[in-house]
Amino acid sequence: MNRMVGPLFERTRIQGLAGAGIEELRWLTPVYAGDSLEVTLEILSARPSRSNPDRGLISMLVEARNNAKQLVAIYKLTGVFERSPRAPHSTT
Repeated sequence: MNRMVGPLFERTRIQGLAGAGIEELRWLTPVYAGDSLEVTLEILSARPSRSNPDRGLISMLVEARNNAKQLVAIYKLTGVFERSPRAPHSTT
């Protein structure tokens, strides 16, 4: 599943730096050789890092479904990502 999640961010301007942890991982149904998996990722929250203002934390929900569209696995994780600098505020 992780091999499928990484390329999702390659199609964005978001630069991942590290994983901050998996909060929940559940295998709901066995996955067999020959199964095709479809993986979806939902952004649950995003916030700036308290200690490094150039970084942010994104919490995500990842789900995998088999050929029959049956949910086979789910996990929640948090990743550390680069943050874009804010544009200066106008003074006028």
